Formats: sequence, structure tokens, C-alpha cells
Amino acid sequence: MEKLGKYPFVAEQYQCNFRKQIFLSFLVNQMLCSADNHSTERELGTEQLNKIGRTWVLSRFAVELKDLPLRHSKYSIETWVENAVMFFTNRNFRVTLSDGDIIAWGRSTWAMLDMNSREPVNIFDIKDGLIKKYIIQDGEKESITAPIEKPSRIAITEDLELKRVIDTYYNDVDFNGHINSARYIEHVLDLFPMEWHKEYIIKRFEIVYVAESHCPDKLKFYISSPKEGDSVEYKVRITKLSPNSLQEIECCRCKLIWRKII
Repeated sequence: MEKLGKYPFVAEQYQCNFRKQIFLSFLVNQMLCSADNHSTERELGTEQLNKIGRTWVLSRFAVELKDLPLRHSKYSIETWVENAVMFFTNRNFRVTLSDGDIIAWGRSTWAMLDMNSREPVNIFDIKDGLIKKYIIQDGEKESITAPIEKPSRIAITEDLELKRVIDTYYNDVDFNGHINSARYIEHVLDLFPMEWHKEYIIKRFEIVYVAESHCPDKLKFYISSPKEGDSVEYKVRITKLSPNSLQEIECCRCKLIWRKII
């Protein structure tokens, strides 16, 4: 089994926005599906781990875009494990069009958890450290580096404005029983009006997960003032308020870098 995985996709019409480009949330979802396919083929997929009471949880994710696939276009996503350190592993992505043009890169950090205690599990204890077999080391034939910065902790020191409060429903929840990663992206991008999306496009989207949220939690979205330069940067903090609780808990932080459409 090769260490590098490659998976073909088509940008279906229902996945595309008013520019006839795939929504970022759909592209990220396909990247995460590729990660699961890659790990499953190597006997470390979610369903295989669930049988022994373990699961993968996405901790951090960053994607940088040169472009997005157009409606009906074919593209592929390559993914590989960069390294693993006890409780965490780093996984990278590359999105390529059918003509060979690389249009996006992604970097992510994953934790392995005990499904009952929700505590971290030593990855190397699973299947005699099987994951070591699939780490791509520098200098190998398959060696490849994602030329983007790793996802950060997204420190937020500035004052934020409460922008929106939403309820969570059936369509927000994934198979793990918590609010889906792609849904967070959709909700964050919805903080910006249509007029903004007509003038700007995402250059980098970064998200850090702090705590899980579940339906019917109420989500509150706080946004920073824009930091302007060659690009425009915003930070977003998402908190949750669970039923019968007065405690507001941070569940994730995002950083968005936008570029003006020429």
C-alpha cells in the first residue's frame, strides 16, 4: 500500500456557488472524506477504530486557495501523513485540476480519542504503531511538502463584536453526533453579506477546535474588526450555550484571509 493517497472528484452543480465554483465547505468536506478513505485503506479509519473504542477528532485545519474547481470540472485530492507525535498526527492535502494545475493546499492536525472518556490516546499503541508505516519522511521517493503555514492556535487579543446567534438543528450534526466541521465553515462565511462575496474571495481559511458542540446548542459568533493590507483579515470566535446552562463555552476559533477579486 502506497503512503500517498489520491482520490478523484467532480464539482457537481449542487455543490457550486453563484460564481459556478465549488463552495469552500464542500471542498473541505471532500478533503476530510479523502483523509478517511486514506486511513481506512490503511486499517486506521474511523469505523475500524470505533470497533476498539477509539476515534479520530479534527483539532486544527488550514486551507489556502489559488482557485476553486468550477462546476462539472474534474479534480483530485491527494493526502498523506506528515508526522505523528504520541496523541496527535499531522495530515496534508493537495488539490489538483485535471490539467495538472495545483489550486489548493491543506494542513491539518488530528487527535485520537477514547470514545467513552473523550481523553487522548497514544496513537502508537494502536495496532502496534501501524501509523509509522505510512508517514512520508523527507527524502523519500514520495516525499512532498505542503508549502503553506501550519494551522496556528489563532490567538485572539482584540475586542470582538457579537455578530450572530443561531440555533443548531438536524442538518448541523454529523455521524459523530457533534456539529459538523463543514457546517462551521458555512456559518462563518454567512457572516459576510453577498456584496462582500462578490468583491472578495477566500485566500486562507483556518479553524481551531476547542470543544465539541451538539444539537440543540445555541452558537454565538463573534467577529473582529478587519485588519487590512494586501489582504483583509478577520478573526471569528464561536461559542456555545447549551440548554439549561448559563455558561458560554468557546468551541472554536477561525481566521480568514480574503483577497480582492481583480
